[in-house]
Amino acid sequence: MPVLFATALCLNALLIFWVQPLFAKMVLPLLGGSPSVWTTCMLFFQAALLAGYAYGHAGIRVLGLRRHAMLHAVLVWLPLLLLPIVVNQGTDTATDQPIAWLLRTMGVSVGLPFVVLASTAPLLQRWYSSLDTRSSDPYWLYSASNVGSFAALLAFPILLEPALPLGQQTAIWKIGYAIVAALLTACAVAVLRRSSSTSEVAHQDDARAAEPITAGTRLRWLALSFAPSTLMLGVTTYLSTDVAPVPLLWVLPLSCYLLTFIVAFGWYSDAMHTNVRRLLPSVLLPLVLLIVSEAQVALWMAIPIHVLGFTVLAMLCHGELAKDRPGVQHLTEFYLWLAAGGVLGGVFNTLVAPQVFTSVAEYPLAIAFAALVCVPKTQFREAVANPQTMMRPAFAAVLATVVLIGARLGGVARLPTMAFLGAPALIFWSGAKHNTARFSVGIVGLLAALAVGNAIAPAGGGRTLAADRTFFGVYRVRTDPARGLVSLVHGTTTHGRQVIGETNPEPLTYFHRKSPIGQVFETLGAEARSVGVIGLGTGTLAAYAQPGSRWTFYEIDGAVERIARDARYFHYLEHCGEKCSVVLGDARLTLAESQVAHDVLVLDAFSSDAIPIHLLTTEALRTYETRLSENGVLAFHISNRHIKLAPVIARLARERRLTAVTRLDKGVDFKHGFEASEWVVMSRRPERLHALVADARWTSLIADARPAWTDDFSNIWSELR
Repeated sequence: MPVLFATALCLNALLIFWVQPLFAKMVLPLLGGSPSVWTTCMLFFQAALLAGYAYGHAGIRVLGLRRHAMLHAVLVWLPLLLLPIVVNQGTDTATDQPIAWLLRTMGVSVGLPFVVLASTAPLLQRWYSSLDTRSSDPYWLYSASNVGSFAALLAFPILLEPALPLGQQTAIWKIGYAIVAALLTACAVAVLRRSSSTSEVAHQDDARAAEPITAGTRLRWLALSFAPSTLMLGVTTYLSTDVAPVPLLWVLPLSCYLLTFIVAFGWYSDAMHTNVRRLLPSVLLPLVLLIVSEAQVALWMAIPIHVLGFTVLAMLCHGELAKDRPGVQHLTEFYLWLAAGGVLGGVFNTLVAPQVFTSVAEYPLAIAFAALVCVPKTQFREAVANPQTMMRPAFAAVLATVVLIGARLGGVARLPTMAFLGAPALIFWSGAKHNTARFSVGIVGLLAALAVGNAIAPAGGGRTLAADRTFFGVYRVRTDPARGLVSLVHGTTTHGRQVIGETNPEPLTYFHRKSPIGQVFETLGAEARSVGVIGLGTGTLAAYAQPGSRWTFYEIDGAVERIARDARYFHYLEHCGEKCSVVLGDARLTLAESQVAHDVLVLDAFSSDAIPIHLLTTEALRTYETRLSENGVLAFHISNRHIKLAPVIARLARERRLTAVTRLDKGVDFKHGFEASEWVVMSRRPERLHALVADARWTSLIADARPAWTDDFSNIWSELR
């Protein structure tokens, strides 16, 4: 019997956590490849999980164990009528109200099967506890469930995504659902065959005799489940923003999140909890220093620091939950509160934070909250009774604020600033490494230093003139008085700049006259009569518009257009006048609907340093070709700190039999605002590229034997630098 229940739970969880990245990848191209797609999907799945837990909890209370088992054995088969999973909602309003559209689409496409599966974990544990007296503690089954979840999350980016198209995966998922439905029916039959109705009466008597759960206990469950949820979404946003919104980087934090659940509810002990608590200062302090200094370090360093800090905090929170778990009489309610905390984390990150903050402030706030909520009760009471013990971390926080502001006003680089911040950090760490309460207060103080520092002296110098945050990104317009420049920054990447006050601005950053794209427009001259640009930024490329030409910018985010047209900051579009227009919406969809044939089509649609993969597939390239004139030229801007995009573009050119050349421009002119850049230019007609090929700085792009990316297949592992 234990094998039946464990197998059913494991496979059930595998389906739940397989469908999450699967469906998110299915809708990702419809929403511009935004990192917010995953956080919104997580909000839906957390809400559906809560609905499933609520159904299980209420069903047993209203119908009793046996009658509810009969109902569930029937209900579990109904979702098969809706499978396989398809995105069966129109896409015309996807980018107008992206969160509402995505939540509605998920409810229609995957809502019922997910809610039914989500209700299974607490139900099966409650059923199992009713079978006989030896099954009184069913919490080990929660670990079996999380093993299935963990296996699905690892298998998707490593095995399933590289090997199977999305259509095949949905078909296999339907078969898997039928198998799980059969196993759940078998478990229900086992419950119905149990020997006595007196057993149910005994359980009801036990429930009446059990000690009541206080409001304080429920609030603690809620806080301890909220903290890891919001932390997981925060670290996922960080990873996705600067690399790519892909399942690989979605599932890494979620896998760590589940791993802490497996350990906490499987073989966690007081000794292990103490050791994890001792580890906290060593992993959390580097993370907070990295965040406060805003230093840009190599990806191989940044990812482990963020993920390890998150994992230790989640382990402490989930360990506290495991220690507080009630008896089986309150099992379904316990899971209901855990799910509610998870939903609150999703609501905070997905719905509240973008409306309240103009930066990704929810991530450091979540770190501060998690550090405080996992403080042991005894230490918390001691801190309240003896507030003078908090003087050292408070002094360290004040010192950190002074150091941070001084370093920024003095023009100190971010990595040295991180080193300077080590001094105040060590002050409180030396006296608080064995006291979680004092250490947590110090962490909160360091993060408060970041908020004060950003208000008085923003990172990078200059002044923030405007800030905006949307579903598609976080934008800042900032001045650089030393060079007389104003820039648009998205995440950690500059997306355009111009000389302050210049009404006929010269192209700067990656698009200056001597850059590869500048050479392309110089070579084409008056032949570039119709130009399309995917990605607006500040509209810098409009500086190349010639009399009689027609330029169309394809931009997914209306906030970017508002910034680019604001004459207080930028003048590229203003000077271009009627020659330039902006079409809002995802470029693949708006291009497909367009009737314009472009002589030049430029792709520059990256979010911060992340790549919208759906714009770099064979299907996308086929769309671009349909919007090129017979002699048209296609230009890709592929500058990226983390991913090698030249091989990706080379395979696309091979698939479509296009001639492609590339140039890496390493010339950086800090004084004039020029940046290094890498470009690929391709055309159906090789002779169109002769002028570039004749320049030794351009080289032919040769593809390797690996398959090209498609809407169903992409493998970012092999392209990481």
